[in-house]
Amino acid sequence: MQNLILNRYRPLEEAGAGGFATVLAAWDTRIQRRVAIKCLRLDGYASPADARSPREIPGLDEARTAAMLSDSHIVGVYDFDASGAQAYLIMEYMDGITLTELMREEGALSLDVATCVFEAVAGALETAHENQVLHLDIKPDNVLINRQGQVKVADFGLSQLSHAAGYGRAAGGTIGYMPLEQMRLEACDARTDEWALAALTYEMLVGENPFRAPGLDAAERAIEQAEVFVPSMVRGDLNEEVDEALFGALAIDRDDRFDSVELFADAMLPHMGDARRGARELAVLVGEACDDGADCDEGCGAASAFLPGRGGSHAGLSMIDRMAPRTKALVARLWAAVVCGFAAFEAAANIPACMTIAGRMEPAFWGVVGVAVAAALAWPGA
Repeated sequence: MQNLILNRYRPLEEAGAGGFATVLAAWDTRIQRRVAIKCLRLDGYASPADARSPREIPGLDEARTAAMLSDSHIVGVYDFDASGAQAYLIMEYMDGITLTELMREEGALSLDVATCVFEAVAGALETAHENQVLHLDIKPDNVLINRQGQVKVADFGLSQLSHAAGYGRAAGGTIGYMPLEQMRLEACDARTDEWALAALTYEMLVGENPFRAPGLDAAERAIEQAEVFVPSMVRGDLNEEVDEALFGALAIDRDDRFDSVELFADAMLPHMGDARRGARELAVLVGEACDDGADCDEGCGAASAFLPGRGGSHAGLSMIDRMAPRTKALVARLWAAVVCGFAAFEAAANIPACMTIAGRMEPAFWGVVGVAVAAALAWPGA
Protein backbone atom coordinates (compact mmCIF):
# COMPACT_ATOMS: atom_id res chain seq x y z
CA MET A 1 0.00 0.00 0.00
CA GLN A 2 2.96 2.21 -0.76
CA ASN A 3 3.67 5.19 1.48
CA LEU A 4 0.46 4.92 3.48
CA ILE A 5 1.39 1.50 4.85
CA LEU A 6 5.13 2.12 5.03
CA ASN A 7 4.65 5.20 7.15
CA ARG A 8 1.95 4.06 9.52
CA TYR A 9 -0.03 0.88 8.80
CA ARG A 10 1.32 -2.67 8.81
CA PRO A 11 -0.95 -5.00 6.81
CA LEU A 12 -1.90 -8.23 8.56
CA GLU A 13 -3.96 -10.05 5.95
CA GLU A 14 -6.62 -9.61 3.30
CA ALA A 15 -10.07 -9.96 4.86
CA GLY A 16 -12.44 -9.51 1.96
CA ALA A 17 -12.87 -8.35 -1.61
CA GLY A 18 -15.66 -6.90 -3.73
CA GLY A 19 -16.12 -5.55 -7.22
CA PHE A 20 -14.46 -2.19 -6.57
CA ALA A 21 -12.66 -2.64 -3.26
CA THR A 22 -10.48 -4.91 -1.17
CA VAL A 23 -10.44 -4.93 2.63
CA LEU A 24 -7.27 -5.44 4.64
CA ALA A 25 -6.82 -5.98 8.33
CA ALA A 26 -3.88 -3.83 9.45
CA TRP A 27 -2.05 -2.57 12.53
CA ASP A 28 -1.89 1.16 13.18
CA THR A 29 1.67 1.58 14.46
CA ARG A 30 1.03 5.11 15.69
CA ILE A 31 -2.13 4.57 17.73
CA GLN A 32 -1.31 0.89 18.40
CA ARG A 33 -4.65 -0.56 17.36
CA ARG A 34 -6.03 -2.86 14.70
CA VAL A 35 -7.93 -1.20 11.84
CA ALA A 36 -9.68 -2.20 8.64
CA ILE A 37 -8.47 -0.57 5.43
CA LYS A 38 -10.84 -0.42 2.48
CA CYS A 39 -8.78 -0.13 -0.71
CA LEU A 40 -10.65 1.41 -3.64
CA ARG A 41 -9.32 1.29 -7.18
CA LEU A 42 -9.11 4.61 -8.99
CA ASP A 43 -9.10 3.06 -12.46
CA GLY A 44 -10.96 5.24 -14.94
CA TYR A 45 -10.82 8.36 -12.79
CA ALA A 46 -7.30 9.50 -13.57
CA SER A 47 -3.82 8.16 -14.07
CA PRO A 48 -1.59 7.96 -10.96
CA ALA A 49 0.34 11.00 -12.07
CA ASP A 50 -2.72 13.14 -12.67
CA ALA A 51 -3.85 15.66 -10.12
CA ARG A 52 -7.33 14.99 -8.80
CA SER A 53 -9.81 17.21 -7.12
CA PRO A 54 -11.37 15.71 -3.96
CA ARG A 55 -14.68 15.20 -5.77
CA GLU A 56 -12.96 12.90 -8.27
CA ILE A 57 -11.71 10.46 -5.65
CA PRO A 58 -14.21 7.66 -4.90
CA GLY A 59 -14.67 7.00 -1.21
CA LEU A 60 -13.95 10.53 -0.01
CA ASP A 61 -17.63 11.38 0.27
CA GLU A 62 -18.11 8.11 2.15
CA ALA A 63 -15.31 9.03 4.56
CA ARG A 64 -16.69 12.49 5.22
CA THR A 65 -20.23 11.20 5.65
CA ALA A 66 -19.35 8.36 8.00
CA ALA A 67 -16.89 10.47 9.99
CA MET A 68 -19.61 12.95 10.90
CA LEU A 69 -21.86 10.21 12.27
CA SER A 70 -21.03 9.34 15.85
CA ASP A 71 -23.04 6.37 17.05
CA SER A 72 -22.21 3.09 18.80
CA HIS A 73 -24.00 1.21 16.02
CA ILE A 74 -22.11 2.78 13.11
CA VAL A 75 -18.67 1.57 11.99
CA GLY A 76 -16.29 4.43 12.66
CA VAL A 77 -14.17 6.01 9.91
CA TYR A 78 -10.77 7.30 11.05
CA ASP A 79 -9.02 8.60 7.96
CA PHE A 80 -8.86 8.75 4.18
CA ASP A 81 -5.87 8.90 1.87
CA ALA A 82 -4.93 8.28 -1.75
CA SER A 83 -1.66 6.99 -3.21
CA GLY A 84 -1.10 6.28 -6.86
CA ALA A 85 -4.04 4.42 -8.35
CA GLN A 86 -5.52 3.48 -4.96
CA ALA A 87 -7.63 5.27 -2.39
CA TYR A 88 -7.68 4.06 1.21
CA LEU A 89 -10.47 4.34 3.75
CA ILE A 90 -9.25 3.65 7.31
CA MET A 91 -12.06 2.25 9.41
CA GLU A 92 -12.88 0.69 12.74
CA TYR A 93 -11.88 -2.96 12.94
CA MET A 94 -14.73 -5.43 13.58
CA ASP A 95 -13.73 -8.86 14.89
CA GLY A 96 -16.72 -10.91 13.79
CA ILE A 97 -19.01 -11.75 10.87
CA THR A 98 -21.72 -10.19 8.73
CA LEU A 99 -25.44 -10.72 9.14
CA THR A 100 -25.33 -12.51 5.79
CA GLU A 101 -22.95 -15.10 7.18
CA LEU A 102 -25.02 -15.49 10.35
CA MET A 103 -28.26 -16.09 8.45
CA ARG A 104 -26.50 -18.48 6.08
CA GLU A 105 -25.72 -20.64 9.12
CA GLU A 106 -28.88 -20.09 11.19
CA GLY A 107 -31.67 -19.35 8.71
CA ALA A 108 -34.46 -17.46 10.46
CA LEU A 109 -33.10 -15.90 13.64
CA SER A 110 -34.44 -16.20 17.15
CA LEU A 111 -36.72 -13.36 18.22
CA ASP A 112 -34.17 -12.04 20.71
CA VAL A 113 -31.37 -11.98 18.11
CA ALA A 114 -33.61 -10.36 15.49
CA THR A 115 -34.63 -7.75 18.06
CA CYS A 116 -31.00 -6.95 18.90
CA VAL A 117 -30.10 -6.49 15.22
CA PHE A 118 -33.25 -4.50 14.43
CA GLU A 119 -32.76 -2.15 17.38
CA ALA A 120 -29.11 -1.51 16.42
CA VAL A 121 -29.76 -0.87 12.72
CA ALA A 122 -32.76 1.31 13.49
CA GLY A 123 -30.65 3.32 15.95
CA ALA A 124 -27.88 3.79 13.38
CA LEU A 125 -30.37 4.99 10.78
CA GLU A 126 -32.03 7.36 13.23
CA THR A 127 -28.64 8.96 13.94
CA ALA A 128 -27.88 9.24 10.23
CA HIS A 129 -31.28 10.74 9.42
CA GLU A 130 -30.96 13.25 12.23
CA ASN A 131 -27.79 14.41 10.46
CA GLN A 132 -29.60 14.54 7.10
CA VAL A 133 -27.78 11.47 5.79
CA LEU A 134 -29.33 8.49 4.04
CA HIS A 135 -27.65 5.09 3.87
CA LEU A 136 -29.47 3.72 0.78
CA ASP A 137 -27.83 0.29 0.92
CA ILE A 138 -29.09 -1.40 4.08
CA LYS A 139 -28.61 -5.14 3.56
CA PRO A 140 -27.19 -8.10 5.53
CA ASP A 141 -23.69 -7.61 4.03
CA ASN A 142 -23.53 -4.15 5.59
CA VAL A 143 -24.59 -5.26 9.07
CA LEU A 144 -21.55 -6.40 11.08
CA ILE A 145 -21.56 -8.32 14.37
CA ASN A 146 -18.51 -8.69 16.59
CA ARG A 147 -17.60 -11.33 19.16
CA GLN A 148 -19.20 -9.31 21.95
CA GLY A 149 -22.56 -9.42 20.17
CA GLN A 150 -22.38 -5.76 19.19
CA VAL A 151 -24.11 -4.85 15.92
CA LYS A 152 -22.90 -2.04 13.65
CA VAL A 153 -23.88 -0.67 10.25
CA ALA A 154 -21.13 -0.16 7.68
CA ASP A 155 -20.64 1.30 4.23
CA PHE A 156 -22.26 4.66 3.76
CA GLY A 157 -20.87 4.63 0.23
CA LEU A 158 -24.26 5.37 -1.33
CA SER A 159 -25.42 7.89 1.22
CA GLN A 160 -25.92 11.53 0.27
CA LEU A 161 -25.91 14.69 2.29
CA SER A 162 -29.14 16.55 1.90
CA HIS A 163 -29.21 19.92 0.22
CA ALA A 164 -31.70 22.66 -0.35
CA ALA A 165 -33.51 20.74 -3.10
CA GLY A 166 -33.91 17.61 -0.96
CA TYR A 167 -31.99 14.36 -0.63
CA GLY A 168 -31.46 13.85 -4.34
CA ARG A 169 -31.36 10.55 -6.22
CA ALA A 170 -29.79 7.25 -5.30
CA ALA A 171 -26.78 6.15 -7.32
CA GLY A 172 -27.45 2.44 -6.70
CA GLY A 173 -28.44 -0.08 -4.10
CA THR A 174 -29.11 -3.81 -3.78
CA ILE A 175 -32.10 -5.61 -5.30
CA GLY A 176 -34.22 -7.12 -2.55
CA TYR A 177 -33.60 -4.18 -0.26
CA MET A 178 -34.57 -1.28 -2.56
CA PRO A 179 -38.11 0.11 -2.69
CA LEU A 180 -39.62 1.14 -6.00
CA GLU A 181 -38.71 4.81 -5.70
CA GLN A 182 -35.01 3.93 -5.37
CA MET A 183 -35.06 1.54 -8.32
CA ARG A 184 -36.80 4.17 -10.43
CA LEU A 185 -34.17 6.78 -9.48
CA GLU A 186 -36.75 9.01 -7.84
CA ALA A 187 -35.82 11.30 -4.97
CA CYS A 188 -35.25 9.27 -1.81
CA ASP A 189 -35.93 10.14 1.81
CA ALA A 190 -35.83 8.48 5.23
CA ARG A 191 -38.70 6.18 4.26
CA THR A 192 -36.43 4.60 1.62
CA ASP A 193 -34.09 3.35 4.36
CA GLU A 194 -37.17 2.37 6.38
CA TRP A 195 -38.33 0.02 3.60
CA ALA A 196 -34.88 -1.59 3.42
CA LEU A 197 -34.85 -2.11 7.20
CA ALA A 198 -38.30 -3.72 7.01
CA ALA A 199 -37.17 -6.07 4.22
CA LEU A 200 -34.09 -6.98 6.27
CA THR A 201 -36.21 -7.60 9.38
CA TYR A 202 -38.71 -9.73 7.47
CA GLU A 203 -35.82 -11.87 6.23
CA MET A 204 -34.45 -12.28 9.77
CA LEU A 205 -37.85 -13.40 11.08
CA VAL A 206 -39.05 -15.59 8.22
CA GLY A 207 -35.76 -16.79 6.78
CA GLU A 208 -36.18 -15.54 3.21
CA ASN A 209 -36.43 -12.33 1.22
CA PRO A 210 -39.37 -12.40 -1.23
CA PHE A 211 -38.17 -9.28 -3.04
CA ARG A 212 -34.97 -10.70 -4.51
CA ALA A 213 -34.91 -10.91 -8.30
CA PRO A 214 -32.40 -11.26 -11.16
CA GLY A 215 -32.97 -7.73 -12.50
CA LEU A 216 -34.73 -4.43 -11.92
CA ASP A 217 -37.83 -5.28 -13.96
CA ALA A 218 -38.26 -8.56 -12.12
CA ALA A 219 -37.58 -6.77 -8.82
CA GLU A 220 -40.41 -4.31 -9.47
CA ARG A 221 -42.77 -7.20 -10.20
CA ALA A 222 -41.59 -8.98 -7.06
CA ILE A 223 -42.48 -5.97 -4.93
CA GLU A 224 -45.83 -5.38 -6.62
CA GLN A 225 -46.88 -9.03 -6.79
CA ALA A 226 -44.90 -10.73 -4.01
CA GLU A 227 -46.59 -13.53 -2.10
CA VAL A 228 -45.46 -12.54 1.35
CA PHE A 229 -46.01 -14.82 4.33
CA VAL A 230 -47.55 -13.37 7.46
CA PRO A 231 -44.69 -13.67 10.00
CA SER A 232 -46.94 -14.50 12.95
CA MET A 233 -48.38 -17.43 10.98
CA VAL A 234 -44.90 -18.77 10.22
CA ARG A 235 -43.60 -18.72 13.78
CA GLY A 236 -45.41 -18.90 17.07
CA ASP A 237 -43.44 -16.28 19.01
CA LEU A 238 -44.80 -13.29 17.07
CA ASN A 239 -48.11 -11.47 17.29
CA GLU A 240 -50.18 -9.48 14.86
CA GLU A 241 -48.73 -6.12 15.94
CA VAL A 242 -45.40 -7.15 14.40
CA ASP A 243 -47.18 -8.09 11.16
CA GLU A 244 -48.92 -4.73 10.99
CA ALA A 245 -45.75 -2.75 11.65
CA LEU A 246 -43.68 -4.70 9.11
CA PHE A 247 -46.23 -4.49 6.34
CA GLY A 248 -46.74 -0.81 7.08
CA ALA A 249 -43.03 -0.14 6.55
CA LEU A 250 -43.05 -2.32 3.41
CA ALA A 251 -45.85 -0.37 1.76
CA ILE A 252 -45.25 0.19 -1.96
CA ASP A 253 -46.35 3.82 -1.74
CA ARG A 254 -43.97 5.58 0.63
CA ASP A 255 -46.77 7.85 1.84
CA ASP A 256 -48.34 4.75 3.41
CA ARG A 257 -45.21 3.95 5.42
CA PHE A 258 -44.23 5.33 8.82
CA ASP A 259 -42.99 8.89 8.65
CA SER A 260 -39.64 7.89 10.15
CA VAL A 261 -37.54 4.91 11.19
CA GLU A 262 -38.06 6.00 14.79
CA LEU A 263 -41.84 5.58 14.48
CA PHE A 264 -41.34 2.22 12.79
CA ALA A 265 -39.11 1.08 15.67
CA ASP A 266 -41.62 2.37 18.23
CA ALA A 267 -44.29 0.20 16.61
CA MET A 268 -42.07 -2.91 16.45
CA LEU A 269 -39.95 -3.09 19.58
CA PRO A 270 -42.69 -3.39 22.25
CA HIS A 271 -43.85 -6.60 20.57
CA MET A 272 -40.47 -8.19 19.91
CA GLY A 273 -37.92 -9.94 22.12
CA ASP A 274 -35.16 -9.00 24.56
CA ALA A 275 -32.30 -7.19 22.80
CA ARG A 276 -29.84 -7.75 25.67
CA ARG A 277 -30.48 -11.47 25.67
CA GLY A 278 -30.13 -11.36 21.89
CA ALA A 279 -26.71 -9.71 22.21
CA ARG A 280 -25.55 -12.53 24.50
CA GLU A 281 -26.82 -15.10 22.04
CA LEU A 282 -25.11 -13.26 19.18
CA ALA A 283 -21.80 -13.31 21.04
CA VAL A 284 -22.05 -17.10 21.29
CA LEU A 285 -23.05 -17.56 17.66
CA VAL A 286 -20.29 -15.29 16.32
CA GLY A 287 -17.67 -16.95 18.52
CA GLU A 288 -18.72 -20.39 17.32
CA ALA A 289 -18.80 -19.26 13.68
CA CYS A 290 -15.25 -17.93 13.87
CA ASP A 291 -13.92 -20.91 15.81
CA ASP A 292 -15.52 -23.30 13.32
CA GLY A 293 -13.99 -21.34 10.45
CA ALA A 294 -17.40 -20.56 8.92
CA ASP A 295 -16.60 -17.96 6.26
CA CYS A 296 -13.82 -16.59 8.40
CA ASP A 297 -11.52 -16.41 5.43
CA GLU A 298 -13.96 -14.10 3.64
CA GLY A 299 -13.97 -11.34 6.20
CA CYS A 300 -16.81 -9.02 7.12
CA GLY A 301 -18.08 -7.94 3.74
CA ALA A 302 -16.84 -4.85 1.95
CA ALA A 303 -16.60 -2.43 4.85
CA SER A 304 -14.83 -4.20 7.72
CA ALA A 305 -12.56 -7.14 8.52
CA PHE A 306 -11.80 -9.67 11.20
CA LEU A 307 -9.23 -12.32 12.06
CA PRO A 308 -9.80 -15.66 13.80
CA GLY A 309 -9.43 -15.61 17.55
CA ARG A 310 -10.87 -17.06 20.68
CA GLY A 311 -14.61 -17.54 20.64
CA GLY A 312 -17.36 -17.45 23.21
CA SER A 313 -19.27 -20.09 25.11
CA HIS A 314 -22.81 -20.86 26.11
CA ALA A 315 -22.37 -19.27 29.52
CA GLY A 316 -25.32 -17.14 30.49
CA LEU A 317 -27.68 -18.69 27.95
CA SER A 318 -30.57 -20.92 28.94
CA MET A 319 -31.44 -24.10 27.04
CA ILE A 320 -34.24 -22.22 25.25
CA ASP A 321 -31.78 -19.49 24.17
CA ARG A 322 -29.55 -22.13 22.56
CA MET A 323 -32.33 -23.63 20.47
CA ALA A 324 -32.70 -22.85 16.80
CA PRO A 325 -35.73 -20.64 15.96
CA ARG A 326 -37.62 -23.49 14.29
CA THR A 327 -37.03 -25.74 17.30
CA LYS A 328 -38.32 -23.00 19.60
CA ALA A 329 -41.44 -22.59 17.46
CA LEU A 330 -42.09 -26.37 17.53
CA VAL A 331 -41.64 -26.50 21.30
CA ALA A 332 -44.03 -23.56 21.68
CA ARG A 333 -46.68 -25.30 19.58
CA LEU A 334 -46.36 -28.60 21.44
CA TRP A 335 -46.50 -26.87 24.81
CA ALA A 336 -49.57 -24.88 23.75
CA ALA A 337 -51.25 -28.10 22.58
CA VAL A 338 -50.57 -29.86 25.90
CA VAL A 339 -51.83 -26.94 27.99
CA CYS A 340 -54.94 -26.34 25.87
CA GLY A 341 -55.69 -30.05 25.67
CA PHE A 342 -55.57 -30.39 29.46
CA ALA A 343 -57.73 -27.31 29.94
CA ALA A 344 -60.28 -28.60 27.42
CA PHE A 345 -60.29 -32.02 29.10
CA GLU A 346 -61.07 -30.49 32.49
CA ALA A 347 -63.72 -28.20 31.03
CA ALA A 348 -65.45 -30.90 28.97
CA ALA A 349 -65.56 -33.22 31.97
CA ASN A 350 -67.84 -30.70 33.64
CA ILE A 351 -70.23 -30.36 30.69
CA PRO A 352 -73.16 -32.78 31.17
CA ALA A 353 -73.80 -33.04 27.44
CA CYS A 354 -70.35 -34.55 26.96
CA MET A 355 -70.87 -37.30 29.55
CA THR A 356 -73.30 -40.23 29.79
CA ILE A 357 -75.25 -41.02 32.92
CA ALA A 358 -72.88 -43.89 33.53
CA GLY A 359 -69.94 -41.52 33.38
CA ARG A 360 -68.56 -42.79 30.11
CA MET A 361 -67.16 -40.18 27.75
CA GLU A 362 -69.16 -39.39 24.63
CA PRO A 363 -67.55 -38.63 21.22
CA ALA A 364 -68.44 -34.99 21.84
CA PHE A 365 -66.04 -35.03 24.80
CA TRP A 366 -63.10 -36.05 22.69
CA GLY A 367 -64.25 -33.70 19.97
CA VAL A 368 -63.94 -30.72 22.31
CA VAL A 369 -60.47 -31.83 23.42
CA GLY A 370 -59.37 -32.50 19.83
CA VAL A 371 -60.51 -29.09 18.60
CA ALA A 372 -58.62 -27.36 21.41
CA VAL A 373 -55.39 -29.28 20.68
CA ALA A 374 -55.65 -28.64 16.93
CA ALA A 375 -56.29 -24.93 17.46
CA ALA A 376 -53.29 -24.67 19.79
CA LEU A 377 -51.01 -26.37 17.27
CA ALA A 378 -52.19 -24.10 14.45
CA TRP A 379 -52.22 -20.85 16.45
CA PRO A 380 -50.13 -21.20 19.65
CA GLY A 381 -50.15 -17.45 20.29
CA ALA A 382 -53.90 -17.50 20.85
